[in-house]
Amino acid sequence: MKTENFSLESGGFFFERTASKADWLKLTETGSIGVRFEVGRDFWYGNDIDLKAVRGSIQDFLNQC
Repeated sequence: MKTENFSLESGGFFFERTASKADWLKLTETGSIGVRFEVGRDFWYGNDIDLKAVRGSIQDFLNQC
């Protein structure tokens, strides 16, 4: 994944990525998405975001677009 835009503001790290239709469709089928930040080879921090509860909302959004 190539991050298209990022910024550091108010103590937070924000990043943006333009999602393709294929990316959105994958989100309707998967149970979670992982987010991981790497600092060098030996240190990283990450977590998974559970998508099961919002998959229906993602599908509704896609149907309206």
